[in-house]
Amino acid sequence: MESRLDPLPADSPKLIKAIMDCDLPRLRHAKDVEFRQTVEQRCQEDAFLAANALLQFWKYFDVSGAEFEGLEARVATAESVRRGQLNTRYESVAALLQKVRRMALGSLKGATDLEESLRSVIRNKPVDELAWDFMPEEVEGVRVTDVNAAFARLIDLEEQARKLLDEGKAALATRIAELFASGDINDGERQTLQKLLDSDDLATLSDWVAMFAPAKQDDQF
Repeated sequence: MESRLDPLPADSPKLIKAIMDCDLPRLRHAKDVEFRQTVEQRCQEDAFLAANALLQFWKYFDVSGAEFEGLEARVATAESVRRGQLNTRYESVAALLQKVRRMALGSLKGATDLEESLRSVIRNKPVDELAWDFMPEEVEGVRVTDVNAAFARLIDLEEQARKLLDEGKAALATRIAELFASGDINDGERQTLQKLLDSDDLATLSDWVAMFAPAKQDDQF
């Protein structure tokens, strides 16, 4: 029976560790400049997972300890800034989803799925805390740690929620026009309802629309 000496493709943590443990000569001259430029490029692309992965191999390039610490600090600072922006975007999307749920826009399952997808975004965990054996493909859709992926997820959720909100606003705008056309509200009341609509205060607006709506025939007796 033949023995396999090559690592399995799915066993990437062992493969990475084996490469890092090899006693290899340093890559000098142009390669060390390319290493710095590549780390900087990944940092500028917000690809902090890739940048931190590259930094693990700094000893194999002609990079001093001080230079490594400078690159490491550069990546950490850039990631901290972007995660701060991510937190702000996260809170904005969370508030929008709350509005969608409160207004019962769309189906209950749809709103629940959107909120569950939002909770999968990990905002505050630095990438260097992830173990080498963390395999994102094994838990696809469960959690998102990469900044770029997190922003993409938030943008998608925001678009879905905004679509539901716009549909709800369109229905209420139609109802306001109907109430004004039927004489159930005057122009001043119409303008007040329109301001609520423009400010996305749909919960209050719905209550006002229901109050102005003419009573059903059965309610008059």
